[in-house]
Amino acid sequence: HRHQTDNGSRWELGAIGHGPAAETLTDRLIEMIDHWSPARDARPTVTAYPAHINPPGASIDKRHSKLLVIYSEE
Repeated sequence: HRHQTDNGSRWELGAIGHGPAAETLTDRLIEMIDHWSPARDARPTVTAYPAHINPPGASIDKRHSKLLVIYSEE
């Protein structure tokens, strides 16, 4: 979510996991969010790839997909 603050607009992210590895997934997503936190002006983009594709960079591996989170300046 994007919120307006006294210091301009900011992004707010959260994480929720489902399934047998929900806690592991949630922990990894929160780790990525924390990594992004100091660069809050960067916009997060999450891209899902089929499990057999190896996206560039560190991805979150799921049973049927891989998630890649990147940050770019607006």
